[in-house]
Amino acid sequence: MSEPPPTGDSSATFDTKPWPEFFDVNSLSLPVSFSDASTRLNFNLSHFRINYINIFLVIFFLTLALRPLSLLFVFGASLAWYFIYFNPRTSPLEILGFVVDDRFLFGFCALITLIALFLAHAWSNLLWSIVISGVVVLLHGVLRVPNFGDHNPYGGLLDAETGAYSEF
Repeated sequence: MSEPPPTGDSSATFDTKPWPEFFDVNSLSLPVSFSDASTRLNFNLSHFRINYINIFLVIFFLTLALRPLSLLFVFGASLAWYFIYFNPRTSPLEILGFVVDDRFLFGFCALITLIALFLAHAWSNLLWSIVISGVVVLLHGVLRVPNFGDHNPYGGLLDAETGAYSEF
């Protein structure tokens, strides 16, 4: 059955973080270790999830800019995803008196997307967009110093100002 959209106090909310926070160059620095890089990447992937999806979509649409028919098909599939799957609903979706399950909606939108990609011959564009977006997300996720607040996984081991290891 369909579930209502997540509430504001849930950790699974789908909201775009502010772009000035995302593009803040003052919060960029090289990680001090592989562990630091993986911690940054994990935190930033969960924190900026929707921003990263938006960046992927922009890159994908830019790769389709020279192929207007492909752009039209993929844009139609994106609209289907938005209005059918991601559109916040207060009650379950009903068609002809039947409650439609979210898994069915996901499958339907995935089928529409596959048909659009097949008709548009946009597989190579999709592959290049995934590669370019992956590099952009990886670089941003590793270089951006997250604001952990009170939940810093390093505790007092790192110097707050430089990010270097403190002496014992």
